[in-house]
Amino acid sequence: MALAGDGGGCAGAKPAFYAVWQQACDELQRAAPPAVLGVFWAYVEARAQRMRATVFRPDSTPDRIAVLGLCNAVTDRPYVRRGGGGGGPLDSYAKDTFRDALHARVRVFAASMLRFDDVTGLNKAFRAARRVPREPPLRATGSADDHLLEDAMRLRGLLRDPGALLQDPRRLAEHAAALAKLHAYLLGEETKYRAIHPVRDGRAVPAAGHAAGPAAAARQHADPAFFPEHYWLSVFAAEQSGARFDELCAEDQRRAQARFDSSKFRRLLLLQIYLASCFFVEIAAGRKAHTLARAGAPAAARHPVEAATPPELVPRFAKLRRDTVRVVRAWDPAWAATLEGLARAEGLWWAWLLSGAPAGAAPVDGAALRATEQRLRAAAPEKTRRYFHTHATPQLSRRMREPTGLLLLRGARRGGRDYAAELARVAARIDAEHDAAARAALVEERTVLLWQQTRALRGAAWLSLDGHLEAAALDAGD
Repeated sequence: MALAGDGGGCAGAKPAFYAVWQQACDELQRAAPPAVLGVFWAYVEARAQRMRATVFRPDSTPDRIAVLGLCNAVTDRPYVRRGGGGGGPLDSYAKDTFRDALHARVRVFAASMLRFDDVTGLNKAFRAARRVPREPPLRATGSADDHLLEDAMRLRGLLRDPGALLQDPRRLAEHAAALAKLHAYLLGEETKYRAIHPVRDGRAVPAAGHAAGPAAAARQHADPAFFPEHYWLSVFAAEQSGARFDELCAEDQRRAQARFDSSKFRRLLLLQIYLASCFFVEIAAGRKAHTLARAGAPAAARHPVEAATPPELVPRFAKLRRDTVRVVRAWDPAWAATLEGLARAEGLWWAWLLSGAPAGAAPVDGAALRATEQRLRAAAPEKTRRYFHTHATPQLSRRMREPTGLLLLRGARRGGRDYAAELARVAARIDAEHDAAARAALVEERTVLLWQQTRALRGAAWLSLDGHLEAAALDAGD
């Protein structure tokens, strides 16, 4: 590391350092058990501070690429096998979470060296692997928002796995009651808010702008983006008890309750409740038969969803869906039309899924598909010839049709162009030139040569590229 540093005086030591590091990791992964690689990584972690002081520069792009490539090589190759003895099935999610100790250590090392936040694997673990994030216990604060937070958490559980609730009618009834209470509160609050802050009419002609317009628009769009589901900080605490854990739970609860003051969040919850109610209404036994008949499905066709909503709960969800559109239409007709369009589009999607055609139409056959393909190809032809200008613009000159391409570029590269000599000649001509226009043209020629030299160096010696991008080196010919 001392030789590979900026003051080491050895130009080839840095690439050799990264190459040796890469070779050691590859050999240990291929021939040694995982525990040995963990011991070697402890050796690397112990010298992280020394690396920052000598060989690694955080603002150097080649150094960052090298470290990121080395860390990716360690975390991408191994897989975890479930079960004892290492002979169980592969688990491709454990290595992407903090459950794998070595991978977590590698990510922490990369985050500290490259100075970025590490959230690797959280979305994959909670979504693709269908793992449910653990939620903290809610404390009673004496506020009227306590039951709102409980109802919102019930809504989140229902959206995660509605099929599980269909197997337990009692739990589904409890969730339906919670949704009804939350729905009534959200509609009331949003109606009062829109009475003071009406929705802008998208079809109205805007008034002439004034000086305060840009500032007002900047304030309107300055609020940060929101997410449908956030993660609780308290569940990641090392100790799940004690005063510190209680403080984290209280902070999580305050932040979650404060989100009910946002109109965006209230509308998001209303949309989620509307979609959930549409789902449970559409999978009722009578509605499934109606959907199949409307889609024109064969008599032997079966609905994709086997379970059905209990008959006594269907009116509750139907009321939620009906009241949402009715109340929203009073203060935002455009959004109400969007909600109704979503419900209608769902029926069209089922028709395409079940019978391969829209409702009331004949199924699409191969001839119709080929005719549509020919019609679209005639309207927007695909470029199938070798050079695009011979197909798109045949009126171009003959010189522009001369053969060009990667083969000619490779042939020119084999000649061994001496950029240093060309730059020296151009610099001498710049010094001897007194005409301003000619001097500007020569400076532009030198700039092009510098970029070509840098591109050649990037392909040949990318680890040492940073040394050729210094401002002093680029301005040396001035």
